[in-house]
Amino acid sequence: MMALDPQGLAKQGMQPAALRGWIGLAGPDDFLPIENTSTQAVFHFPDTPPESQPVNHARAGTPPALLIAANNDKLVDPVRNTRAMAARLRGNGVAVQERHFDKVRCRAACHRRQHQVNAPPAHPTPRAIKRTLDLD
Repeated sequence: MMALDPQGLAKQGMQPAALRGWIGLAGPDDFLPIENTSTQAVFHFPDTPPESQPVNHARAGTPPALLIAANNDKLVDPVRNTRAMAARLRGNGVAVQERHFDKVRCRAACHRRQHQVNAPPAHPTPRAIKRTLDLD
């Protein structure tokens, strides 16, 4: 969500224009109402503020995005989240690429690891990027 939040970037001494793009991996972008009872308290459900939803931060000027999801994800619905985010970004004139994969083996631990990463961005290899974007 950091790429969508100018205030959050400003706290890091950055502006959205400094980003060449961002990648969303099975992002919980539009999760209200919260159906998973184990996460409701974390987001103060039912009083969850609308700004907690990344999809509500998609606006013109957002850097280009690559959104990746598993079609069989039972925890983060790829239609409700990834496709909704892509549609909102496109509606605001933002370039978006979507990649939806079948037969992905990812359980809840996959999502927990993804959200525990608060380190500087990883630097994927050019080959990994090409494979992800179907360029080779």
